[in-house]
Amino acid sequence: MHNSDNLNCQKVLADSLFTPDQFLRPLEAIRLEHDRQLLICERLLQLANDQELGPVAQEMETLLAFLTRDLPLHAMDEEEDLFPLMKLRCHPGDGFDAVLAQLEFEHSVEKVLAFHIVIDLQEIAGARALSSSMRIFADLRSFTECQQRHLAWENGMVLPLAGKWLTPADLAEMGRNMAARRGITVIPQNVDSHGFSRVWALDR
Repeated sequence: MHNSDNLNCQKVLADSLFTPDQFLRPLEAIRLEHDRQLLICERLLQLANDQELGPVAQEMETLLAFLTRDLPLHAMDEEEDLFPLMKLRCHPGDGFDAVLAQLEFEHSVEKVLAFHIVIDLQEIAGARALSSSMRIFADLRSFTECQQRHLAWENGMVLPLAGKWLTPADLAEMGRNMAARRGITVIPQNVDSHGFSRVWALDR
């Protein structure tokens, strides 16, 4: 990745992902977040392979924001909304329970790796020497590999199943909860006889 590519990548990482209307389509919003995470994985893998964090110190703030704010929010979107709804709606033949066990395990691994990476990134941001520079490179590589495998499962199986089985009411609830986690209030309007919101007004 050349310097111009680094700047483009940094801009993508720094850009706010969600616009209010994207909460109307929560599965699409999750897929877009996955795309963003894959870009971040690409950058983290480059850092791990280069084994030189000094030249990319300007990206530490962005990476810390992702690991301490965006990644936990995304995990809550899945663990508190997407996965429980899918467990409720999916059929036994879909094989979702086995996949869910693997995804929950990978979430736990990612959280531990992210915790250690954040500690080291904070040391780097504060211009303090790391006790072991090799540790952060190994953690970055492990985190990236886990994320890429995890996202492949979710994009290839989980989101298609969610699109197949989740009801309009499920998606409306999910979108409201995702918005609320980010300080956005979803106000339903024009509710039909089944209690589904056909039009939403979004208010910060």
